This record gives sequence, structure tokens and C-alpha cells, in this order.
Amino acid sequence: MMKLECIEKLPSIEIDSIVLLYLFVCNYYISLMVSLDWFILIYMSVPTKQEQLVIARLKKIREEAQLSQLELSYRSGVSQNMITYIETGKRTPTLSTLLKLCNALNINPSVLFMDTNEDKEQAKQQIIELIQRHMT
Repeated sequence: MMKLECIEKLPSIEIDSIVLLYLFVCNYYISLMVSLDWFILIYMSVPTKQEQLVIARLKKIREEAQLSQLELSYRSGVSQNMITYIETGKRTPTLSTLLKLCNALNINPSVLFMDTNEDKEQAKQQIIELIQRHMT
């Protein structure tokens, strides 16, 4: 077995021990990174209900304008991959990205956050049903 002589304050150490220690540290580090990636993927990237509504409205407006993701990408300066990630809920757009997309679609950003007449009517029906249940 070869020995590694360290000139500094370290005593002589066998190379096999160093290799094993190195492999152990690397394996632990990789396991930690994989665990962290899964945590971020599962817990940090799930869009909220409001985010899902905004994303759905953005996609609907793009489709109504008869624009492909590629065309929207050219108009907005946002990559096609990012548009795909946003529309599938894998990424949440920054304010800057959202504004670029809205400008390219010629819409006011507030349109994405407004309740539609359909949403208002559904909420109204739910309130009426609750009142009727409590009155009987």
C-alpha cells in the first residue's frame, strides 16, 4: 500500500483511506442535493389556485388571439420553453415576464386577475344556495 506523505502538519495517511473518505463525502453531497431538488420540485413549485387561474386565463387569451407559443415568444422576448413551463404550471412567471407577455398580447395585466362574469355568477349562485339552506 502506498503512503501519502503530507509535508504540512498532517501525519502520513494511506491513499485508500483518503479515497474512501472522498467517496463518502461525494456520495453524501449528491444525496443531499437530490433530496433538496425533490423538495423544491414537490413543495415549492405547486401553483396556488389563484396562480392557476391567472395561468389558465393567459393561455386562453393566447389561444383566442390564435398565437402559438412560438409566436408569443417572438413578440414578447420570453423563451418558448418558459412560456410552456408557465402554461403547464411548472414555473411561476416574474412580474417582468408577465408584463412582457401582456404587452405582446395587447392586454392590460389586470385582465388576468379579474373575476369573469362566469365566476361572479357562480359565486352568486353559491350564496343563494347557502341562504336557501339556512332558511329552511
